[in-house]
Amino acid sequence: SEHKGVTRPPGYPLFLSFVYSIFGHSYQAVRIFQALIDTLTCLVIFYLGGAIFNFSIGHIAALGYAFYFPVIIYTGVLYTETVFSLLLAIAMLFLLVAIKYDRFIHWMFSGLFLGATTLISSRSEFVPFFILIALLLNKYSLKNSFIKIGVIVLFMLLVISPWTIRNYLVTGKFILIENYNQDGRGLWLATNPYGAMTWSDPEVKELVKDMPINERVIFFQREARENLKRYPLSYLQTSIKRFFTLLFSSHGGHILGLQSSFHSAWTEKDWPVLCFKSLLLCINSLFTVFGFLGLWFSGIKREKEKLVLLVPIFYFIILHTFYVSSARLQISIIPYMMIFSILGIDRTLKLIFPRKSGHSEKFPVCRRSL
Repeated sequence: SEHKGVTRPPGYPLFLSFVYSIFGHSYQAVRIFQALIDTLTCLVIFYLGGAIFNFSIGHIAALGYAFYFPVIIYTGVLYTETVFSLLLAIAMLFLLVAIKYDRFIHWMFSGLFLGATTLISSRSEFVPFFILIALLLNKYSLKNSFIKIGVIVLFMLLVISPWTIRNYLVTGKFILIENYNQDGRGLWLATNPYGAMTWSDPEVKELVKDMPINERVIFFQREARENLKRYPLSYLQTSIKRFFTLLFSSHGGHILGLQSSFHSAWTEKDWPVLCFKSLLLCINSLFTVFGFLGLWFSGIKREKEKLVLLVPIFYFIILHTFYVSSARLQISIIPYMMIFSILGIDRTLKLIFPRKSGHSEKFPVCRRSL
């Protein structure tokens, strides 16, 4: 088939096949596995928060993540976010240890886990560019930075290479992970000036009806470039919308009874649904605001290792602001934003309720070995 090897990386299907091979075709078994996986993410958050700030921040951030409703919602849905978040968090943890102790094995494992993350979703394939910036800001020399990032990329590609080879054997073309996500429509959808559209809209399908997939990719790339030239202001407006879509959402679309939009609930005067969705939206919005406050309060002067936490935050915000965005993609940055959100809440409370003299206003830096 012309579609083989181009539309989806193999990581999550392999995870599903592993669960199904043990428990049969059971969606409930997948949900249980994903809940267990998210428990491991809590542990990684604990170590990240403890290593960069202190173990109090790590404890509270891990606890907050465990009970945060968007995270709980997506463990019950067969999406890539839960597995993706764990593997990415482990990659960031090894990166933190590598920056602290500068041992080859830590750089290697960071690359290996980043490669595994990319096999779950190709969204992470350009993370190394942001890691390079973090290394330079950590006062690594340009040469040393490229050596370290070279190790990460090498082992990342080592994990990805079997799938790349498979793609070549099946399609006869070099396709690293996937062929521009859904035959290139993602790029066109991000730049189109015609309002919100999805991959499944009839208008989009009609554009490339009966067109071979390779021609579709070329077509959508060309049209995307033309859209950027002709409608730059429209692209800027939709990018702003994507930013708010990513960070400010009720995440109620996957909760039984809350699938309707705010507009539908208001039109139908479904006040219980409207009130509950509004409550969830307020909670997530406060989480986001306190996360950015934590970023502001923390700065980068005292512990530059915290740049490790900034890598996924800024990478995915930039990616989904200027490319394709949806509420569920916020899950990728929640582990790191949770740490900064707890920090933001703590510092805000200290400003409102100042502590007596003799108490330090700063978190003690954790020097305990990971």
